[in-house]
Amino acid sequence: MEVITEIERNGTRFMVGFDSGEKIMMTRSLFYELGLTENMHCDLAELKKKITVLQYRAGLNTAVAMLAQRACSKGEIEQKLKNLHYLPDTIEMVLYKLEREGFLDDEDFARQWTESRLNQGKYGREKIAFELKRKGVSEDQIRSALEDTDPEQELESAVILAQKAWTKRKTDEDPRKAKQRIFAMLCRRGFSYDAVRHALEELVE
Repeated sequence: MEVITEIERNGTRFMVGFDSGEKIMMTRSLFYELGLTENMHCDLAELKKKITVLQYRAGLNTAVAMLAQRACSKGEIEQKLKNLHYLPDTIEMVLYKLEREGFLDDEDFARQWTESRLNQGKYGREKIAFELKRKGVSEDQIRSALEDTDPEQELESAVILAQKAWTKRKTDEDPRKAKQRIFAMLCRRGFSYDAVRHALEELVE
């Protein structure tokens, strides 16, 4: 048994601390439903199980609301629930449910994200890979998504962006400096060196 040694209100949430040093953040409604008070003795393992069950429905609704707005990766859903202080077991249950029902598929998400970003014509493959990695998609899934795309699409996008930047340059700008600026712009957008070099060669022609 452990003893609740600290209860602190933080906006619409309560932080409950135990004599073991562990702390649990929970919503106000959940806190009142559990009836927790300072100096209260409780079985922490059993309390966590009860919290997990009570949190599950709200956590699932939060995840579904995110997916209703746009496709999300498993990592995005997980991070959102962590930020809302859901217990790890609750998050695991929500993710399992969504994957089992076919609502969460990182491999499919990576393909959709890659296709969408490439079709916008504003970003290169390296930038897209970086974005997917930040969203928690695995290296293998990122590699697979990129391999399914047409390499020529990135080259065409780089050429179009370079040409637009070239036509918008100041008339008195040194051509060499203009090309350096365009080179840096394309690199920041995640285009490969080969794509950038090809785009600049097209400008020369």
